[in-house]
Amino acid sequence: MPRTATVDKRAQRWHDASIHEAGHAVIGTLSDLPIRELWLRRTLFGAVKGRTNVVAGGGSIRGTADQDLTFTMGGPEAHAIWVVHRSGRSLNRARRYANSRSAGDVATIAYRLQDESLEATHATALAWVHDSLLERWDHVEQVAAALRVDGRLNARQLAQLL
Repeated sequence: MPRTATVDKRAQRWHDASIHEAGHAVIGTLSDLPIRELWLRRTLFGAVKGRTNVVAGGGSIRGTADQDLTFTMGGPEAHAIWVVHRSGRSLNRARRYANSRSAGDVATIAYRLQDESLEATHATALAWVHDSLLERWDHVEQVAAALRVDGRLNARQLAQLL
C-alpha cells in the first residue's frame, strides 16, 4: 500500500474516533452525567482506542439505566452521522458500519436493554440521541477537533467547548 494511503487511513481512524468520543461526551453532558475526561491513543498496530470517562461521588459510575443507554449510544451514533455526511451512505448502513467498530458499546447497549429499570425503548432512546446530536453537531465537531489536537480533554476543557 502506498505511504500516502496509509497516512490517510491513520488520519481517518483518528478523526473517526474523535467524533465517536465527542458523541459520548455531548450526549453524556445532555444526560447530566459528569464527564471526567476523554482520550484517544494509537495502538502499536495503528488502531485508535478511545474512552470517555464519567465520574460522580469519587468513583467511576454511569447513572440510571436510561442515562447509561443514551450515553453509550452517543459514540456509535455520532460516528454513523459522520459516515452519512462523509460518504453519503444511508443511515442504517452507516449505523452497521459504526457499530462494527464499536464492539464494547454494542455489548453495553445490549446489556442495558435487558435492565428492568429501563424506561426508554431502544428505538426511542436512539431517536433522542440521533436528534440531539444533529441539533448540536457543531458541539460534536468542536469537541472532536479539540480532542484530535493532543488526544485528551479534561472536564474543564470540555465545559469550555460546550
